[in-house]
Amino acid sequence: MPLRCPFGGLLLLAFLQLSFYTGAGQVVAGIAANGRPILKGDTVNVCQGNPISFQSVGQGSLNITWRFQLGSGANTGSGIGPFNLTYNSPGFDTVFQKITDGNYTDSTWLIVRVSDQKPVTDFSWNPNGDCGNVPVQFTNLSTGAQLTYAWTFGDGGASTQTSPSYPFLNAIGVSGTRNYTVSLAATNVYGCSVAASHMVTVKNTPDASLGNADPGVLFGSFNGNSTFKKCNNIPSYTFSFTNQSSTTSINTGYTIQWGDGSPDSIFTSWPAGVIVSHTFPLGNSPMTVKVAGANGCTGIHQYNVFLGSTPAGGLASLGNADICASDSLRFVLNNVSGNPPGTLYTFLINDGSASQVFQHPPPAMVGHFFGIGSCGFVSSSGNSTFSNAFGAYLTIENPCGTTSPSVVPIYVSGKPRASIYV
Repeated sequence: MPLRCPFGGLLLLAFLQLSFYTGAGQVVAGIAANGRPILKGDTVNVCQGNPISFQSVGQGSLNITWRFQLGSGANTGSGIGPFNLTYNSPGFDTVFQKITDGNYTDSTWLIVRVSDQKPVTDFSWNPNGDCGNVPVQFTNLSTGAQLTYAWTFGDGGASTQTSPSYPFLNAIGVSGTRNYTVSLAATNVYGCSVAASHMVTVKNTPDASLGNADPGVLFGSFNGNSTFKKCNNIPSYTFSFTNQSSTTSINTGYTIQWGDGSPDSIFTSWPAGVIVSHTFPLGNSPMTVKVAGANGCTGIHQYNVFLGSTPAGGLASLGNADICASDSLRFVLNNVSGNPPGTLYTFLINDGSASQVFQHPPPAMVGHFFGIGSCGFVSSSGNSTFSNAFGAYLTIENPCGTTSPSVVPIYVSGKPRASIYV
């Protein structure tokens, strides 16, 4: 299906004629930098020494010419691209693109600002040498303009907060301490990034691991969380657990916070082979196990306990899926009412925009604004692939399974451009 915009017109004023061409007669220039479409005349920031990948998102013709300045590589190019340029000198560059079909021509341009300004990155933390279950408060000491942050804590954990608080719950052992290399990378608006790392020491904590005592229950990971699951759509089910702690010699007490609103269970010992059971309702319950140790530290392990079934659902577009840029579409989420609590819904349009995530129950309808045309994009329905098209994708998931309805293809034409004759 060809891209088109339902717009056309003619305006006469004195000796000036302004004509709008649509459909096959229109060519529209467009540049994407590192996968992001850039408006005409906008500025793209880059750190000195870093590359930018330019690619055409123009419409109406493949007869495309380019002109570059300052960046390494050729000064000119032709075709869709990509063209990869590395910017080794601070300053400004201008990237030009012209597209023509022999009858009509359009052009666009953007500015590249290359900076050698880098942030100064550092941080402090408190406490140091305390129990791993005690959150460590990190204080960001970085300086620079419009900084974003990426923390890694040396145990698989990460954060993008400015000054996060973080417990080291994987520091497990009967005694001693453990060292973690914590790193902070600060990145400014130009893409210049500088990292700093320090060693953080924490005391080992007791092991709060549980085992599954029911062969009808499955145990595994769901979205990075340890999960016990029973895939039946029933009102409640009794789950059974055993103590799998590797530090029983120093364990002095156990607390289980069931996460379903019922009172905590507290006991001083949990011998091997003894089964502890609890009846959970339909849906997901965040269960937390805490084990006190003789060294004064507390081991903490968080689990999900899920009772439910594979989710169902559908996605439908309200209106024509052949539109112009700057238009919006609404999508209906249907047949989801029977899904259990704890089901997650992720809605995505593959135009580079961020996904929308909802917990059950989701909204009945979601909307999306299309700011760019779909020319150059490829979308798949699972059975068929469509060129020059977007797709709307809904992922419905819980620990028992995933359902993935979609609306494909969605054709979005670029904005019409004026041609002026005197």
